[in-house]
Amino acid sequence: MKKLFEGLFTLFLSVIGILNFSSGIIAAIWLIAVGGWQFVLFGFILGIAMPWVYSIASIPSMLVVPLILKFAEKGNQLLMSVFGFIASLYNNFLLALWVSFVFGLMIQVDYNPIAMWFWGFATVMGPISYMASKEDRGSLGTVLGAFFCQVGYILLTVSYYFFGSETLGYSLLWLSLIAFSGLNIYLGFAEGLLRKSGAGSTSVQPLEEENIEEADIVTPMEELQDTGKKYCSNCGEQINKSSNFCTSCGTALKG
Repeated sequence: MKKLFEGLFTLFLSVIGILNFSSGIIAAIWLIAVGGWQFVLFGFILGIAMPWVYSIASIPSMLVVPLILKFAEKGNQLLMSVFGFIASLYNNFLLALWVSFVFGLMIQVDYNPIAMWFWGFATVMGPISYMASKEDRGSLGTVLGAFFCQVGYILLTVSYYFFGSETLGYSLLWLSLIAFSGLNIYLGFAEGLLRKSGAGSTSVQPLEEENIEEADIVTPMEELQDTGKKYCSNCGEQINKSSNFCTSCGTALKG
């Protein structure tokens, strides 16, 4: 089930990338054609600045990671999940602020709403897709973060244009923040940290392999002793029961 979700979300991220690219082109051409080139430039500047600001702002969540790894080493899945949820919640909170900031700018501009919607979507998702491309595409945290931004922007759009309420949109955005943070844990955030920390790996497996090797050595000798045949104690070659010397290595035999 986990691999299925990873495959679907990875595919979804690819679709987002295509949509981001096309929406950016549409917005740029549309706005430049009607004299709104300053919005294109401003969105471009925001897109460059956002990854840097996000990297700095997300430092507190990175400080929690050693605690999560420590709990993983001790096998405390409860505390590992709790602190993992806190880290995920904080990162998604930063993404929610980003989406809210761009959407607020978009609705304040008295311009063609469709062109500005494409501009807002491209501005939101451009740096998000860029950051996702620099990380593991199979990472659920990365994929869910991009998915959360798109869902958040759509929720704000639907609430504002169809229900005439900004408050409803922001309320749904914060609720989805909690839901996505919990989903991140459920789909394997804690499990991924557990694998990364190496917790749960012990010397049991090497010992088992050693026991197997010993069994491979001892068992044949025991089988030879049970056959009733006579074998050289030095080289292991089968010899006649009446022989006093090994015909292979010349070792003197008892009895």
